Amino acid sequence: MNLRLSATARWLIAAALAAVLAVAAGIWAVTHRYEAPTPPSAAAPGPQGPTSEVPAPTSGGSPTSAGTASGSPATGVRAGSRPVSVSVPAIGVQLPLIELGLQSDGTLAVPSGAQVGKGAWFTGSPVPGGNGPAVIEAHVTTATGKGPFFRLASLADGDRASVRLSDGRSVAFTIYRVARYPKNAFPTGDVYGNTAGPELRLITCGGEFDRSTGHFDDNTVVYARLASAS
Repeated sequence: MNLRLSATARWLIAAALAAVLAVAAGIWAVTHRYEAPTPPSAAAPGPQGPTSEVPAPTSGGSPTSAGTASGSPATGVRAGSRPVSVSVPAIGVQLPLIELGLQSDGTLAVPSGAQVGKGAWFTGSPVPGGNGPAVIEAHVTTATGKGPFFRLASLADGDRASVRLSDGRSVAFTIYRVARYPKNAFPTGDVYGNTAGPELRLITCGGEFDRSTGHFDDNTVVYARLASAS
């Protein structure tokens, strides 16, 4: 049996499909542009107070990947070691990691296709346990529902995260700050800038979903410091 749709019905179907496509597109992008950290001597003072404390950087330029800076409490990451999984028990996350860098527009590449349910270590950041802030990202939602970092914003000070390395070691971190930033005012210096020792950043999208742009308005960032390595 053939059914003839009215112009109104066809319009409603088209609008519904457009909304679905907008949601599907909006889950992927972190969308803030990565910028190499400003050298500390030229950086503006960051926000003060216990809710926005960020350790003072120790050197200029981009974060190092080996953790061998003089005087740092780095764990001494072994040459060639890479992060293979991340665990965040408080939100039930046990996540395999892939390695991703930057897209051509300067934003962080994110897991896609068959790997959308995995986390990603940003290869422009240190190996977890090395000196500086290691960056791991994952989706807050996917085309089929909740993403791996759906509950990331519910973490609290004192919660733990650990990263398993390819050499078999595990590096544990203690969370000391959870923040949400508008993507058009993302504090690249605070998030990616050099730190006094090994740290971890967990990043996902947050805030409201803007159907007109196909993106979430904000990013959620979890800050953590080295607790132990074994």
